[in-house]
Amino acid sequence: MTVKPTIACVIRTLNEAKYLKETIRRIYLQEGVHVYVIIVDSGSTDQTVQIALDMKCIVKTIHSSEWSWGRALNVGIEGVDADFIFLTSAHCFFPTNQELLKAIRLMQNLDVLYGQHIPIPDVDPFEEFELYQSFPDEDFVDLSYDAIFNGRGVGISNACCLFRTTVWHRLTFDESLSSAEDFYWALEASKLNFRIAYSSQIKLYHSHPLDIQTIYKRWYFRAREILKLMHGSNILRMNVKRRILLKARRQFPVLFSTYVFYKDYSAMHRFFARHHYMKASHIWSFLLIKHTAVFFANKDYYKNQMDVRYNDTLAIPRFIKKRFSSLEASMDFVQGLTPENIPFH
Repeated sequence: MTVKPTIACVIRTLNEAKYLKETIRRIYLQEGVHVYVIIVDSGSTDQTVQIALDMKCIVKTIHSSEWSWGRALNVGIEGVDADFIFLTSAHCFFPTNQELLKAIRLMQNLDVLYGQHIPIPDVDPFEEFELYQSFPDEDFVDLSYDAIFNGRGVGISNACCLFRTTVWHRLTFDESLSSAEDFYWALEASKLNFRIAYSSQIKLYHSHPLDIQTIYKRWYFRAREILKLMHGSNILRMNVKRRILLKARRQFPVLFSTYVFYKDYSAMHRFFARHHYMKASHIWSFLLIKHTAVFFANKDYYKNQMDVRYNDTLAIPRFIKKRFSSLEASMDFVQGLTPENIPFH
């Protein structure tokens, strides 16, 4: 008789009542594995905690003042009795009841496995583009240290991550980071010679309704944490191309930003030409929000301005708010989505 592996699924929540029940239901429907769910809540004021309790989840709470992405994960994983840990978000959904079983089969020679995020029906096209870039249709990608650090680390996200519990006992999540805790953890795990991979064979619906605040905050914090990593002790292992880019980013910010902006626009133009009709003005607006966020993240970082926390209110430049209200209206694609609309078979 084959013994089914045990998987502890850890989900961080804050007012996630709208989708949480369906997320948990699809976890419990996974075949070929024993699963239980741990919810780490940081002060929900809706029905999130009650839904979790009604669905027999283990519920842990942390105060918002001590919250960080890494802190929430460490609290959730601490004391776990399982062979594997699966990390996901409260608004992510398995498309089939075989995803965790497929992942376990791929884990035979691995320690950490990341899966593909796929767009929910009628997702905002800009969100779909980001998923398309970050989670390609590749059956297997070996994620070595050099691959991750030099920008080839596709698929790294704690919204769809399976790893052996023994990995966490050697390497917990950094609780000081305001973003990119998943990227940093994967980088450190690779330095410890853990075997890490990405596979599009494992899939998960993961999308958000976008707005200007979300876009700006996402790219601001990503840029801040990437700069921290690039200036850390790992700088000595950086290849020549990466050193040149870092120098250009610091000494020629306008030229560097123009180069990156053009690359982004070209990639988005190709994508939308194939997948959607999208006005060029909307593409330019989206990229201007993104690159303004990156610019101010660089500015604040090099001025050694005190870090802001992810949950803090982040001031957005006035010209962004005033000029792009029409773009925000055009991105209202999935606000009315209900879990029942998301396919499962």
